[in-house]
Amino acid sequence: MAGLVKTIQAEPIALQLIAAATGVVKSAVYNVSTFFSAVVYWDFSPSDTTAAAAATMLAIQASQKASGNDTWIQLQEWLSPGATGSNPGTGTNVAGSDQLTLSAGAIAANSLFFILDATLGNSEWGKRVAQAALVVTAEDGLTNAHAAQPVWVNGERYKIDVDLSGVKRLRIALYNNRGATTRPVYCRVALTTCDEIQ
Repeated sequence: MAGLVKTIQAEPIALQLIAAATGVVKSAVYNVSTFFSAVVYWDFSPSDTTAAAAATMLAIQASQKASGNDTWIQLQEWLSPGATGSNPGTGTNVAGSDQLTLSAGAIAANSLFFILDATLGNSEWGKRVAQAALVVTAEDGLTNAHAAQPVWVNGERYKIDVDLSGVKRLRIALYNNRGATTRPVYCRVALTTCDEIQ
């Protein structure tokens, strides 16, 4: 029986802090001429309590040519939430546990949270399903242990379907300069492709 072959590509944009008023952060260029489709995953979190006049934008860009920079067009554009970032304190947990203990404050029901670890690669997103006093129960066990690390809320995670049937090259860009007042944000972009049928 035939099945689809799917590939987890190297992250187009690794987890990083994008400063306020940054022009554009672009991924490498992917040759997708033989691929059917792709899914882009965008993880977003504000990193301070500044009110943003304009949201951060993710653009999925395509070219019909094998080379050159004069044919890039926007396939899709997605905007981050506009809500001001909130930091309810620091969080501490054991790796694998779904219990996160805050130093203060609360996380709203069914909200995403972002634990900013001192080792950036150990940072992670989670989803709050319950809270009793300062103990938050996450939807899943947290991958890494965190010791009194900052917790941010009012972020979002996106899954974006992309048709590659008429696309030769693909890249992804993040814009954090779309207004007079922007804010620093943490972003990560991942990519999977549907390559062939076997």
